[in-house]
Amino acid sequence: MTKSDLGVALNYVVALFKYIEDKDVFQTFYAVAFSKRLFLDVSTSTESEASMISKLKEVCGLKYINKLQRMFTDISLSKDLTDEFNERMQIYDDMNINFSIMVLGTNFWPLSATSSFIIPPEIFRPYDRFSKLSLDELMTATGISKDILLQVLALLVTAKILLNEDVGQYNLNLNFKSKKLRVLLNQPIETEVKAESSELLKIVEEDRQYVIQAIIVRIMKERKQMGIQPLIKEVVSHISKQFAPKIPDIKKVINTLLEDEYIERIDGATDTFAYV
Repeated sequence: MTKSDLGVALNYVVALFKYIEDKDVFQTFYAVAFSKRLFLDVSTSTESEASMISKLKEVCGLKYINKLQRMFTDISLSKDLTDEFNERMQIYDDMNINFSIMVLGTNFWPLSATSSFIIPPEIFRPYDRFSKLSLDELMTATGISKDILLQVLALLVTAKILLNEDVGQYNLNLNFKSKKLRVLLNQPIETEVKAESSELLKIVEEDRQYVIQAIIVRIMKERKQMGIQPLIKEVVSHISKQFAPKIPDIKKVINTLLEDEYIERIDGATDTFAYV
């Protein structure tokens, strides 16, 4: 068929498709045939495949063609990945092989995967290297969180020990050279520093609560009764040499002591407390 004839044929198919009641059945069979054309690279025209998906979308909506569109995307991305990988592997003398691979989402392709497939030794090395270039693979292999791993990798890239030419992909720099006798890589990780600082500040806040609590109990035990404003003023004067207490923190501790029955409110005076 010419391109024009193929377009006319697709229009006829879609016209007939509108009269089909069990469009889910059609979708299932079409997805299988479509996947085989893509997988075996026997499609007549990529443009025609895209045109057909667009026509089905007009009739049944985006959800209907979602899997078809994802299969289309997988093939396109796989071709790009293969080209990039082959360019990188040109630096290896032992990688002189015509290598291509498809990375397919299992939830979108109507293909049954097999776990017993043994990779031929001729392609095992490029396959193994292909599967170990990405950030996700490094996360799986090391068990390190993404935030910390990205910072560690950034240090290695800055030192030019690793190459990061594409987003999420890292290569060992086989031509690495340095004039320094020692390359300093043991730099503090920002995430760890922040976590440590946050933890220390949390401990300080907890300690301050205990200090305020102890001061209030001591004052109330001595004075027996006090209004809230004089009490706050005296607490501030006692603690100001250690740190600048916040009024809301003092009020929070007073409420805690009320709940724990160390102090109580005087009847008829909501802002006056008595030591229990």
